[in-house]
Order: sequence, then C-alpha cells, then structure tokens
Amino acid sequence: MPDGTQLRATAKRISVCNHKGGVGKTTLTFNIASQLAEMGKRVLMVDADPQCNLSAYVMESAVVDDLLDHSDDDDGETIWSGVKPVVDATGAVSG
Repeated sequence: MPDGTQLRATAKRISVCNHKGGVGKTTLTFNIASQLAEMGKRVLMVDADPQCNLSAYVMESAVVDDLLDHSDDDDGETIWSGVKPVVDATGAVSG
C-alpha cells in the first residue's frame, strides 16, 4: 500500500454461550480451539467464566489459583483485574 500500512485478514470469532450448566461449553470450546490450532490457525481462548474451568484445562491449578488470589490486586492479571477499576470508579478505561 502506498501509505505503508498493511492489510490483514479479519479475525474469525467463535463464541460458545449457554446459561445452562453442565452442557459441555468448556469441553466444546477447548476441543474447537485445539483442532483449529492443529490446523495451523492462531487461537485465543478467553475464559470469562468465574469458575475458570477453561483456564484450568490449559494451566496448572497452582497457576490458576495464584491468578485468582491476586485478581483484586492492582497488578492482577485476570479479566476482572482489568475491569475492576472501572467498576469501582477508581480508574479509567484505557485503550
């Protein structure tokens, strides 16, 4: 392109949602992601469930426990850590 910017493919998004528990959402999500990765696709799984079962599929339980133990901290590394300052009205949304 003349201005130096590069075009990139639009990312495909797959969402698995069901309010009923025990229907296999986590297992289905993990297996879809696994197969896409085996096909050479880049995959990002986002575990927004408070139980963190998807995270537990791919991380050691001690790591998940540590992340959850520090999710309320200023330097937490969970989705909740990122939105908590906005919920508490102590921070701003940054981009």
